[in-house]
Amino acid sequence: MDLNKVVLIGRLVEQPEMRYTPNGKAVTDITLAVNGYREDEVSFIDVVCWGGTAEAVANNLEKGSQVAVEGELQQDRWQTDKGQNRSKVKVTANRIQFLTYSQNGTSEKEEEIASEDIDIGDINDDELPF
Repeated sequence: MDLNKVVLIGRLVEQPEMRYTPNGKAVTDITLAVNGYREDEVSFIDVVCWGGTAEAVANNLEKGSQVAVEGELQQDRWQTDKGQNRSKVKVTANRIQFLTYSQNGTSEKEEEIASEDIDIGDINDDELPF
């Protein structure tokens, strides 16, 4: 059995901006700064949020907000005008927990947003090997 599951805690690198697909579905892309095993190692991870999750992220978070993201890896592949193959891996968020809020949000509680737009399958956390 294959498994595609990612859990990250990090801070937003920039202000989230929501947009809509031609079909009217909300989408918000964010980039998380995540520390590695050493404090001076930082990875920048692109995360895409859909539907109600995208709206909640755009309306409640700002640059520097800390979040926990649960999702899955997705690889985009394309070819440049010069015929060179390119690819990029990002995380598609299934669940986001707000650990800090923007000035507009309520900072005294945590909020968890689970995306209703993404089917994460029938994976039972008790069956995971870690």
